[in-house]
Amino acid sequence: MRASFYTLKRSSEVFYGYFIEERLVGIISYKVENDVLDMHRVAVHPLYFRRGIAEKLIHYIEEDNNRLTKAIVATGRGNKPAENLYLKNGYHKTKDLEIAKGVYITKFEKNLQHKACDEKRI
Repeated sequence: MRASFYTLKRSSEVFYGYFIEERLVGIISYKVENDVLDMHRVAVHPLYFRRGIAEKLIHYIEEDNNRLTKAIVATGRGNKPAENLYLKNGYHKTKDLEIAKGVYITKFEKNLQHKACDEKRI
């Protein structure tokens, strides 16, 4: 992530952090627009990879916004760890998009509405 503190502070995104022993080791940010949870940033410090931190952050914001209809996220095309994370957590690929000449992102989305319906049946 290459954003300055000033840029992040001025952002309209909602941020959450994941701490281990008072050390910030993961972050997630999102916006909500038109009943859609739009994840913007998901990052984990490399020393804390493969501990489920990104997954916990994603689950947290999905639960915190469970009234919404869907969630969307994008990552650089070919970013296999991120793609696998989203697929593992119920997201499906919607498309690849060229955002600049030769630069692509892959978009994912997840229906959140069915989760709320399933919980009501229990």
